[in-house]
Amino acid sequence: LKDCVDCHGNQGSIHNGLTVQPTIDRHSTLACQVCHIPAIARNQSTKVEWYWSDAGQDIDPIPVDPATGRETYDKKKGTFVWANNVRPKLLYFDGKWDRMMINTNDQYTEVPVVLAKPSANYTTPGALIYPFKKMIGNQPADAINKRMLVPHLFGLKGGDNPYWVKYDWDLALQDASAYTGQEYSGKYEFVDTVMYLTVNHEVAPKEEAFGMDNNC
Repeated sequence: LKDCVDCHGNQGSIHNGLTVQPTIDRHSTLACQVCHIPAIARNQSTKVEWYWSDAGQDIDPIPVDPATGRETYDKKKGTFVWANNVRPKLLYFDGKWDRMMINTNDQYTEVPVVLAKPSANYTTPGALIYPFKKMIGNQPADAINKRMLVPHLFGLKGGDNPYWVKYDWDLALQDASAYTGQEYSGKYEFVDTVMYLTVNHEVAPKEEAFGMDNNC
């Protein structure tokens, strides 16, 4: 995968002679994005929480977040939390992930269930500190087998009972299990989840980057 230095050159040459150079010299494990994307959703808000368990209700009027002007509920998808100027979570990353995959490692032993996170830590050779968006919420799971489930949401290819038509989680999960081959006991619950998403967009003007004039 391409990274910032592939086009812009190494950090030492880029920052040589600038007020930020002492910061760069002291922090060799910082990826470019850490300082150059100090916050995300600086203009348009981003979704930071998503609760599928609230879906299916007929709510009128739809609640609106006064700070962002965004609707915080959708009958098809549940409840949302929006935010601006979100400070990313910093984690070590070497390009490899721990991801939950259907019929491979879709069972869990503790909550919140981590759906995706970088696999590296500070001892991983070559790993750098990168920014990530932390997304929390809840999703349907098998209450007996402790397995994250994939619901059938729309269309008839996956069965006759898409959730966005009948708003019946059990039927939607039966459809999906028949389609994906996931084992479904017939008992479901909603479990807390968390996942981390890479942050590569919204590079700020250089004056706003961390480290300018030794402001770190």
